[in-house]
Amino acid sequence: MKRLHRFAWVAVFAVPAFALAACGGTSGTSPGVETSGQQDVAEAGPGSEDVTVEEQVEDRGPEGGTELPTELPADLPDEVPECADAAQCDDQDGCTENRCEGGKCVFPAISGCKPCAADAECDDGDGCTGDSCVSGKCDHLPVPGPCVDCPDDGTCDDGNECTHDTCTDDGRCEFTCQCTATCVADTDCYTGDLCDPASCATTRGKDACTETQCVALPIACGDDDECTDDYCDPATGACRYDPIPNCGPCDSDTDCADGEVCTIDRCDPGTHQCVHPSDPCDDNDPTTTDSCTSGVGCRHVKTDVCTLDIDCADANACTADTCVGGDCKHVPVSCDDGLACTIDSCDAVAGCSSVMEGAPCTDDAGCADADPCSTDACDLVSGCCVHTAIPACKPCTVGAECGDGNPCTDDVCDDATKTCSNPPNTEPCDDGNKCTDGDACSDGACAGGAMIECRDTDPCTADTCVAATGCAFTTIPGCVKCGSEIECDDQDLCTTDRCDLEAGVCKRTPIACNDYNPCTNDLCLPASGCSFTPRTGACEDGNLCTLGDTCVDNKCVAGTGVPDCDDNNQCTDDSCDTKTGCVFAPRTGTCNDFDPCTPADLCEAGKCVPYGTLDCDDKDACTKDICTAGYGCRYEGLDCNDYNACTVDSCDAAVGCLNSTKSCDDANACTADTCDPATGECIRTAITCTDGNLCTDDTCDVATGCVFTNNALPCDDGSVCTLADQCKDGACASGTPMECIDGNPCTDDTCDPITGCRYPNNALPCEDGSLCTVGDACADGACVPGTPPNCDDGNACTDDGCEAATGCTHVNNVALCDDSNACTSGDVCGGGTCAGAKITCNDGNVCTDDSCNPATGCVFANNTNSCPDKDLCTVNSKCSGGQCIGQARNCEDGNTCTENYCAPQIGCGVPSYKPAGTACTDTNNKCLAAGQCTAGGECQLTQQVNCNDNVKCTRDDQCSPAIGCIHTQFVNNCDCAGSNANCNDGNPTTTECCRRDWGSWGAWRCTRNCN
Repeated sequence: MKRLHRFAWVAVFAVPAFALAACGGTSGTSPGVETSGQQDVAEAGPGSEDVTVEEQVEDRGPEGGTELPTELPADLPDEVPECADAAQCDDQDGCTENRCEGGKCVFPAISGCKPCAADAECDDGDGCTGDSCVSGKCDHLPVPGPCVDCPDDGTCDDGNECTHDTCTDDGRCEFTCQCTATCVADTDCYTGDLCDPASCATTRGKDACTETQCVALPIACGDDDECTDDYCDPATGACRYDPIPNCGPCDSDTDCADGEVCTIDRCDPGTHQCVHPSDPCDDNDPTTTDSCTSGVGCRHVKTDVCTLDIDCADANACTADTCVGGDCKHVPVSCDDGLACTIDSCDAVAGCSSVMEGAPCTDDAGCADADPCSTDACDLVSGCCVHTAIPACKPCTVGAECGDGNPCTDDVCDDATKTCSNPPNTEPCDDGNKCTDGDACSDGACAGGAMIECRDTDPCTADTCVAATGCAFTTIPGCVKCGSEIECDDQDLCTTDRCDLEAGVCKRTPIACNDYNPCTNDLCLPASGCSFTPRTGACEDGNLCTLGDTCVDNKCVAGTGVPDCDDNNQCTDDSCDTKTGCVFAPRTGTCNDFDPCTPADLCEAGKCVPYGTLDCDDKDACTKDICTAGYGCRYEGLDCNDYNACTVDSCDAAVGCLNSTKSCDDANACTADTCDPATGECIRTAITCTDGNLCTDDTCDVATGCVFTNNALPCDDGSVCTLADQCKDGACASGTPMECIDGNPCTDDTCDPITGCRYPNNALPCEDGSLCTVGDACADGACVPGTPPNCDDGNACTDDGCEAATGCTHVNNVALCDDSNACTSGDVCGGGTCAGAKITCNDGNVCTDDSCNPATGCVFANNTNSCPDKDLCTVNSKCSGGQCIGQARNCEDGNTCTENYCAPQIGCGVPSYKPAGTACTDTNNKCLAAGQCTAGGECQLTQQVNCNDNVKCTRDDQCSPAIGCIHTQFVNNCDCAGSNANCNDGNPTTTECCRRDWGSWGAWRCTRNCN
């Protein structure tokens, strides 16, 4: 029996295996046969190094599956090749696998593989594959993108409005992207307005061929409070709710004005709610009846009619009583003397009085009120202190009292002026927007920092940021992650499935099943694909001027019916167009809208428009001429009755209605003549001649009417300060003035028109005869001594006093004092001068320079001198901040497996070993990422650096201990799947991109020719 030599017997076995596989001949798998998608020759068992062909045939059939021919060529080698690894088993046949099993070479056939010598031998007749001969076997790579065999352009509709669909000359569909992406990520849509965030959304198209644009997602702010103005602050993205003035709860009475004059409008200070009690309109006059009328206001009707002011005297010195038009008026008198330091009041008997509060002031210093927010001055004329508020000033004692509620301002109380200020700061703050980071105060307000980036590296989530909550990652419905094409197969023949390797997600394009035949039912079945089944019934043959079209023998046959194209419109020409159906073309010319009031109607834009007006004028002014639609001219008689018995009513055909007034004039100027419109009767009423003036005599002349003649009767001008008043020229002239003098300089001599002479006390300056009082002033009708004079000469070394005859005195003393020099101590007065002994400043610290400042005292200024710190764990010690500080001594030995330490008394100690197994690193070898420490303190590195750059089209991802990872670019025939990322070699000096290679059937290939 011949033994098989190396390579020779494989061809005998492989050809029948390929033939059976191509014909679909397969059978069950027997024990000892691999089933990894390809059938291999059974492995030889122990001790079977010289297995013969006959023995192998017996082992595999007939139950073992593929049978070998019983006759073998005579020139077959008699030995099976021996091997140590698969590299020694190359049979130069691209359609067999090269294996070394049990020390023997085996060459199982690759199922479905076709051997070849040239590309032309590999044409499979499929326009959707690129056919080539690679390493002796045919390779059929799918054409990138969705591909369909086609006879013409009509069968290439992929249902994507963003692609141009054509059928190429080699009979396959090609889909060219026409849409433009205006954005890629949400960050491309950021406008700077945080109240109007936007996300990048697909608006048209499918999969990679899409049109994108920014879609706004405005922030809505609303608190359901009608008394706030709700809006979003574009600088921070935070909602703001500003109170609307005069809305809701009130703060003052002015907020409660309701426009009703008969209510008193008040704001309740406890509840801040408006109340509107009725206004009683009480004028405190017992001689009037008080009431209120809506829209008019308070009314006071006099119960007694007056003639003179004296008729209205109410014996109240606090009112001015006058008679106006027969009614008494009682107006309260004003007792305000215009001075803030007097209490003004009115007594019903004595009248006005003003009493000064305390003693009058003499200078501005005496008016100081300890309020830092007012300017204090003394009015020397009135003796009153005047306190003027400083605008926007706030008093304080500590900074806590100056809080303005703004975190972006510092609350400061000035120690000198004791007033508040709020300067802006630059502290960190929170602008309320969770989409900004690093917020900081600026110009007294919180300014948002940089926008945070919301990315979770998950291609199946939409990454956005919401100002109120922060980052949001919303799952995209139907999105599936993938790393290869096979992961995206949904077993649905109605979709074209692929993996977008750049995005890492599956893309599925629905297949368009449309044979453009209205007499077939077009549908797609997931299990079998497109289906076009004939149907019967109504259809549309494309001619809109036929009705009743039906499907016959898979075709649409025109019906015999025709559409009714009459629109009953006299302004259109009616016809039928085979493509558009009924056509109603507007026409011009006359028409009739059947209204006799419009005699000249015309067609315009397909409608009958009324034109012209029927003339119905009968030239009679006593008729009303009208035209009624559908009827024509009508004439109605005018009614000239004005229902007034004092007029004569008639109608004139030329001018129309006439209404003449009846005359009742009796030619008597002393009667008022009128006509009663109900009865037409004349009424004559005698007039009353009175002007209410006692200085005139009132009469009536029938020819001229009322006459008022001046007289010279005694009268009263209403003032008790005049005597012997008398009428003159129709008015009461005042008599001789009354003389009022009491001879007291501390009273004012006056006369009150109502009460007579008055001597009210004044507060004028006066002199009490003593030099030890200043600012003497009148009080209670007498001169009152003022305040002591300011005899302080500002010298603590004199005793200050005052003598009534000579004034201020200053006597030297020997009291303890302060010479205002912080560099002296034991200060004492002598000869009117303060002096002390010089002090010594020494803090014993070599890191400070000692001196003395007369204003503040001892000064210990930090220096930067070298200094001894007596610490063996520091070097190069120098003074800093008043302390001796050295640099830390470096005790590291460069070994990551030892613990290093330093003690101040001894310096660097002996290193100790870290526990065995502790993780460690070695920077000398860039190919070893990590290791473990041994018990002897050495780092044994075991973990290799992973140099796989996950770039599809790089190869030989190797590692050099000195350099690190090395990647060689451009694998031959690598399909970079349309993504530039699959070609990036990491070299910044070169630019790589993924382009179609039309010499390889349009496959995607890496290139550096990127233009």
